[in-house]
Amino acid sequence: MDVNPVIPGSADFYGTLAHEFQHMIHWEQKTKQRNLNDDIWLNEAMSTVARTYCGLGPDYSSVFTYESAPSNSLTKWDKTVEDYGVVYMWAQYYKDRVGSDIFWEMLHNNRTGIDSVNNALTAVGYSKDFTGAFRDWAIANFSGNSLSWTGHPEWSYVSINTWPGTYNGITLNGLFNDPSKWNVNTLQPLDMWSVDYYGYSPVSGTTGSVTWNPASPSDRAAVVDSGNALLYYDMTVGTPYSYDTYGYLIAQNPSGISGGGDGITYASKESTLKSPAEILEAAGRNPIARALARETGKPQAICIQSYFSEREKELRSNGARPAF
Repeated sequence: MDVNPVIPGSADFYGTLAHEFQHMIHWEQKTKQRNLNDDIWLNEAMSTVARTYCGLGPDYSSVFTYESAPSNSLTKWDKTVEDYGVVYMWAQYYKDRVGSDIFWEMLHNNRTGIDSVNNALTAVGYSKDFTGAFRDWAIANFSGNSLSWTGHPEWSYVSINTWPGTYNGITLNGLFNDPSKWNVNTLQPLDMWSVDYYGYSPVSGTTGSVTWNPASPSDRAAVVDSGNALLYYDMTVGTPYSYDTYGYLIAQNPSGISGGGDGITYASKESTLKSPAEILEAAGRNPIARALARETGKPQAICIQSYFSEREKELRSNGARPAF
């Protein structure tokens, strides 16, 4: 195992401290004080956004990671590099649009996972629940902070952009850089609590249309008419939606039902417990992590806290206190 230490005093150094300090706070509030085992995805989401609470600015490395795999499930924690991208985007959106107090409320209630989020949304007086905010977040990933929609600030970010360009030294290619996501008739199945993005261009001339025919009743979609700056939030099945120049489809699965049909409210336990060495080895082979290392010119930090959280769950379930 190679360890690449960060430079004390650097943004990466303080960002890592903020990330890990949040895990310590999370354990104190949820596990020690309330005897709860929170969902890994939510714990990691709060750690990824902790750096912005410390004044270190938005994390465009995580935006880069997310745009490389935008359909990765928000709640299904597989210990991959892609997981960190999607949970950061979700957490940054909540900080931007719901408010900075939202995570305090999550830490201090007696709930876990999605239940904790819904409880916190009610506590801060937000008008939507987890599902409604998830659908708004899917659109905000398209908009970044470049686009605004009259009467709907919740459809954009405040602090980060997602469109092609270079931000804080990180070059983004955007959500529509994959040729396999253009002008397709059959969309990829969506995992639980996941989204995906598709682009369409006219067969001839400057206008075209998109018709939504979902394979799963839980799936939803929005479409953007780029030429007329219009967004249709909830596409009606079987209805053609016209667009000028380009049409952008935002497919969403705002439910805990995966494409395989397995009903899961939320993923509170990982399917397979991986050792720290296995987590790091997989990250070292990950093409997104390698691309990001080339982009930034430095090694990427990988958190192995999920291993200890899952190991602790097993020990506590057997009535044993962990040795760490």
